[in-house]
Amino acid sequence: MTSWREFHGWDRNGTLGAAEVSFDLDQLELTPMPHGDWPKVTIFHSVDTDSLGKAAGGSRSPGPFANLKEGCRKRNIDPRQ
Repeated sequence: MTSWREFHGWDRNGTLGAAEVSFDLDQLELTPMPHGDWPKVTIFHSVDTDSLGKAAGGSRSPGPFANLKEGCRKRNIDPRQ
């Protein structure tokens, strides 16, 4: 991560959060389980929704989901649906 920030200027304001993720290959379901409290970050390039289309607001948890702790539930990630 340090190299891409230094040499490319990418992700200068990024942050990390610890999580465990399970993936059910047969059902194409992803279940994220965050560990601890994740810092909030401001939206980037006006992307104010998560990968599921849910509004993220002015600040959000880092990553593809607006709020991981809003129920660490299985999420269907089948691209055919």
